[in-house]
Amino acid sequence: MVDYIKLFDKIIEFINWHTLKHAAFKLNTDNKVSKFFTKDHLKSMIYHYISQKDSLRDLSFGIYMSSKLKETVASVSLSTLSYHNNKRNY
Repeated sequence: MVDYIKLFDKIIEFINWHTLKHAAFKLNTDNKVSKFFTKDHLKSMIYHYISQKDSLRDLSFGIYMSSKLKETVASVSLSTLSYHNNKRNY
């Protein structure tokens, strides 16, 4: 079995978080957001893709159950994931 968390950690090392923060500010994607910001959303979706989860429910449960993953990805509810996936159009 592949250790998805180690692979995930290696991939997110390559992301320029300053550029993402600047783009999120410029596109106003974090407007009226109190907890689950663009950075957290990107991390959760990258992990969703790498781990080949079938649904957002699997992703939400996987983050909730893994203490190692909680250090990197914010624990988030299913409804919040769904809302942000529908809200973001770019």
